Amino acid sequence: MALIAFNELDHALNKAELISYPLSQPSESALFVTWKIKGDLRGCIGTFIPQPTIDLVRKYALIAALQDPRFDPISPQEFKQLDCTVTFLGPLEPIEKDDWIIGEDGLKATFPGNKSATFLPEVALEQNWTKHETYEMLARKAGAMGLSGMKLMKYKGTKDSMDYNEYIKTKQN
Repeated sequence: MALIAFNELDHALNKAELISYPLSQPSESALFVTWKIKGDLRGCIGTFIPQPTIDLVRKYALIAALQDPRFDPISPQEFKQLDCTVTFLGPLEPIEKDDWIIGEDGLKATFPGNKSATFLPEVALEQNWTKHETYEMLARKAGAMGLSGMKLMKYKGTKDSMDYNEYIKTKQN
């Protein structure tokens, strides 16, 4: 699915031909598309609502690359430096605080005032955060005024990743 995300962004930035690929994932998924350059985040957006997989990958490949409000849009000059990961999300499971494993479980937190945020399973591990630091960062990301009233859900994620060079090799075959 990372191949489809790359191809969609290549088409948007460089007018590359869209290629049809056989569907090898479940027909409906909840997912996030993540773009990085040299390990630095350049965009990550997705949905917890399962929808047709290929449509979601194509949609969120572009939204994450071009419309993530935390970043400037990815430019054509950056395209050759990109890594892409499509993370397929498992079901959300309500949990009590600390009933999750760093690096294994993703977290979705909701706060009073209809505020929410999520971190994919690898984020706390990559950032070397403790569980409490993760809660604080979720609150900050959600725009919440603290941890009071926070409700947590955890989920698993399955990743499909590729970098620009893998994309070009696969596209040529």
